[in-house]
Amino acid sequence: MGGLIGIGSRFALRPSIEWAFWRVVKEHRTVSKADGAPLLIIPRNFHDSIAGRLRADVLLHSRVRLTVGVGYEHGPTPIETHEPGLAEGDSIEGAAGLSLSITRHVSLRAAFTWHHFLNRT
Repeated sequence: MGGLIGIGSRFALRPSIEWAFWRVVKEHRTVSKADGAPLLIIPRNFHDSIAGRLRADVLLHSRVRLTVGVGYEHGPTPIETHEPGLAEGDSIEGAAGLSLSITRHVSLRAAFTWHHFLNRT
């Protein structure tokens, strides 16, 4: 869910919130294709993931738009079932992008997102 807050003719803020229903994942289960017998069961007990992001758009020229943003996500995995090395924990992100309108129907866009997962013990 997100919104757009226009500030003048050249600037806009775009706040958003994301809520993912991970609580339905109680375990990861791998079963035999032959008979369905469990081969590997990993308890997970996920909780819901909630993320908040704020993006800002700046119209630098009638055809050039700069976008920057930050975000935070509370990951779905409880500490007791966290798998080291997997991207499941809390994280922060920073992003920047540039959009160039060449014609009415053609534009070029480039973006970079830095995503960092916070340390867990």
